[in-house]
Amino acid sequence: MELIDRFLERLRVCLEGAAEAPRLPLNQLPVLTSTEEFQVLHHWQGKSQSFAEDYGISDLVARWAQIQPAALAVRDGDRTVTYGHLLGWADDLAHQLTETGVSRRDRVAVQASQSVEAIVAYLAVLRAGATYIPFDFHQTSAEKQFWQHKLQARAVLSDRHLTQRRLHGPTALTPYLISTTNHNPPPHAVGVEGAPAYILPGAGRLGHAVPITSRSLLSTITTSHPGSLHAEDVVLHAAHASSPLAAQEIWGSLGRGAQIACGPRRSDPASFAQVVRNHQITAAFLPTTRLHRQVVHDLQSLSGIRLMATSGAALNPTIARRMRQAFPMQTLLHGYTAAESAGFITIQTVDHADRGRPVPVGRPLPNGRVYILDERNLPVAPQTVGELYVAGPGLADSYLDAPSATRHRFLADPFRPTVSARMFRTGDLACWQLDGTLQMVQHNDQATQRIATA
Repeated sequence: MELIDRFLERLRVCLEGAAEAPRLPLNQLPVLTSTEEFQVLHHWQGKSQSFAEDYGISDLVARWAQIQPAALAVRDGDRTVTYGHLLGWADDLAHQLTETGVSRRDRVAVQASQSVEAIVAYLAVLRAGATYIPFDFHQTSAEKQFWQHKLQARAVLSDRHLTQRRLHGPTALTPYLISTTNHNPPPHAVGVEGAPAYILPGAGRLGHAVPITSRSLLSTITTSHPGSLHAEDVVLHAAHASSPLAAQEIWGSLGRGAQIACGPRRSDPASFAQVVRNHQITAAFLPTTRLHRQVVHDLQSLSGIRLMATSGAALNPTIARRMRQAFPMQTLLHGYTAAESAGFITIQTVDHADRGRPVPVGRPLPNGRVYILDERNLPVAPQTVGELYVAGPGLADSYLDAPSATRHRFLADPFRPTVSARMFRTGDLACWQLDGTLQMVQHNDQATQRIATA
C-alpha cells in the first residue's frame, strides 16, 4: 500500500508540472515530492559539525607530542617510536630538507613501504611546509621517475628497504639515517594555506594526480562519527602508500593520539594474522576484497579488533553475517571512498546483513554531501538509480595539471548557495534506500577497482 501511495503522489506532482508547463517534454517533468526532495537534499546529508580546519596535520601531531611525549606513536616490527621521538626525528629531517633547498609549497617524493621511516618522511615534509608525494615499493622505477618529473619533485626520500636502489633525478635523502630525541622545530613548521598536504600520483579517475589539502583530511579525521579513532587504539597501517586509505590510517591515528602498527609487507592472510596478534590491533581499515579473504582463511584473527572499516567493493552479506555472529561486540563499518576525497565519504554501521541483500554504504560523514542525479543533474527519487556525486570539505579542489578532466568531473554544486561549492562526478551508479542509506549499484571507474585491490 505504501508503494502505491508513493507512486500516486509522484504521479500527482508530474501532472501538476505538466499543467503548469504544457510544452515541457515528458522527460523533464518533475516527479520528486516535496518530502522526498527535502530528504535527499537535506535530511539524509551529513550533519554540520565543526572540525580543526585552522590547523595543519603536523600541528595535531605536534600537539600530541607535547601532551604525551612518552606515549607510543609507531610500531614497526620490534621497533617502537614515541610521539616525542617521532616529532624530533621528523623535525631534524625537515631541517635537512630546508638545507637542501626545499621550501614551502615544494613537492617531495617519498619512496617507501609501510614503515616508521615512511611516516617520519611524510611528517618531515609537512613540518617543512612542503607537499609529499607517496610512492609504493611495488611501483616500477619508470612509474616513479615519470611522476617525479611530472609533479616536479624537489627532493626524494627513501626508506631503509630501498637504499640499495639507485635514485634518479632530484636530491636523494634517506630518513632512516637521521635519528634524534632533541625537539628542534624547523623554520617552516607550519603548513601553507591552500597548498596540498600530499598528492596521490595516478590515483584519480583515468589516472590523474589528486592533491589533498590538510583541511580536506582534517574534515574527516577530527569529526565525530562511527569510524572515529580513540587515543587508546592500535591502528593497522597496511594500505599501499598511494591508496586513499593510507592517509586515513596514518593521520587518523596520529591526529587522535593513537598508535600505528605498520602492517605486513606481504598481503597473505597468515602474515596479516601475525601482525594483528603481535601488535594487538584494535582498529583496521581494509579494502573489502582483503577483508573477504581474511574472513575466509582465518576469521578468528579478527577477534581482538574493536573497529573494522572496509570500502572499495561490495561487502558480501554472507561475510558480514559471519563477522556479526562471531564478534557481536565489534563495530563493523562499510563505506564509500574515492581518491578524489580524503578518507571515507559515507559510512554504514553493519548491525546485521540480510541474506541475498547488498550491504549499504550508509550516509555521508559530518559536513559531507552526496547526490544521486539524473542526466539533467536533478535529484532522483528514493529507490531510483542515478549517478553518484559527492561534495563537502573532504573533496579535492581539482586534478593536478589536468584542466579538461577537472572541468568534466569537478562541477559547481547547484544545491549549495556558495559560489565556490563544488561536487565531484564519480561515474558510479547508486540509489537512496527508503531509510536514507546509500546503496551502490555499479562501480564504473578504474580508480574504484584500484582502491578495492590496494
